Amino acid sequence: MTVENYVKQIVKNVHCNKNRRLDIQKQLLADIEERLSAGETAEDVIKDMGDAREIADSFNDTLSETEKKRYRLRKALLITGCIILGLLLVAFGILWMLPKTIDIETSAIFSKTEVESKLTEVIGLLDEGDYAALQTMATDQMALALQEDHMEEAKAQFCEDFGARTGFGAIYSSEVIQRNQHFAICQVNVSYENISITYTITFDEDMKLAGLYMK
Repeated sequence: MTVENYVKQIVKNVHCNKNRRLDIQKQLLADIEERLSAGETAEDVIKDMGDAREIADSFNDTLSETEKKRYRLRKALLITGCIILGLLLVAFGILWMLPKTIDIETSAIFSKTEVESKLTEVIGLLDEGDYAALQTMATDQMALALQEDHMEEAKAQFCEDFGARTGFGAIYSSEVIQRNQHFAICQVNVSYENISITYTITFDEDMKLAGLYMK
């Protein structure tokens, strides 16, 4: 495990606001860097510091009740957002099954090459954690769901560390029409060092990111 991933595991389990977590992250990295500069190895430092969850709990013990309540409120709002996103994904799943589906190669609106290029761009930004860039290429509704905290937590449900991307599977894409609206829906399996993820990604007629589902 790298020092960066170790610190991220600690910070994501501290129940405080984003700015406070960033301060904790910077301090931990600075402390570790000082020990590394003194000649210790990353493995020895991590082993000496101990379990990431226990360190996070020690930080949580120092938080005020007010800050803990604010965190619980933000958590509740996040869960509500996840439910809304889940409903949107179900809706797009229904779109995938509707009979008004045509081969992307016969589409008068979408270019298969452009759709597949945009798909790989989206996955690349997800791998880099560049959610700001993803928001700029998404619909207004989808951009609200692409918040860093939400996306990092969603990815962590599958694996703490995906590892480096090792390959793409075949890309399957179709055009779906509903209520005179056209969508390009693509599905691809992506392999990483520690896990494989199947992405289902939807674009609207303007090639804006309109849906994202991982399994």
